[in-house]
Amino acid sequence: MNEFLEQPIVILTVGAIAGTLFGMLLMTLRIQQHKRKAQLMQSQQYVKIGQLEDKLEEAKEARAEVDEKVSEQQLSLDEKAEQIRRLELEEVRLQQISLQKQRLEDDYAQLLTEQNELRLSQNQHQARNAELQAKLQSERAAHHEKVQLLNDARDQLKGEFENLANKIFRKSRKPSKMKTVMPLATC
Repeated sequence: MNEFLEQPIVILTVGAIAGTLFGMLLMTLRIQQHKRKAQLMQSQQYVKIGQLEDKLEEAKEARAEVDEKVSEQQLSLDEKAEQIRRLELEEVRLQQISLQKQRLEDDYAQLLTEQNELRLSQNQHQARNAELQAKLQSERAAHHEKVQLLNDARDQLKGEFENLANKIFRKSRKPSKMKTVMPLATC
């Protein structure tokens, strides 16, 4: 059996098995050590958790007080913000009124200028109208005179034409050497 144990493969196999067993032993020891550490750490964590829960409770109480103060301050800020908003709206409204007033004053000044120009134009047109009325009267009188002259001339031409027609009519009744009379239209 000695020979069997002296063979390198057996030595290697035994060495590997021994190494594996030794490694497993070390690993088991380490695992137990880690478990103890973990248990120790867990118990320390429970203590820390208890302390943290106490601190958390204190912080919650402090936060509740701070939240209450913040709420009061927020209400005060909201009221002041509302006052500021109202004042800003009032300021904008006053600016708009001021602008509107300025525009109305400008419009009023422009309307006064236009009114003066229109009065001047009206006076000029009234003078021109009076001038044209006088001219119209004068032209009507001249026209009336011309119409009267034309009527008189027409009446005179009518009388002369009738006289001429009567003369022609009388001559045509008299025996004449000329048997043919020229029509009036060809004359």
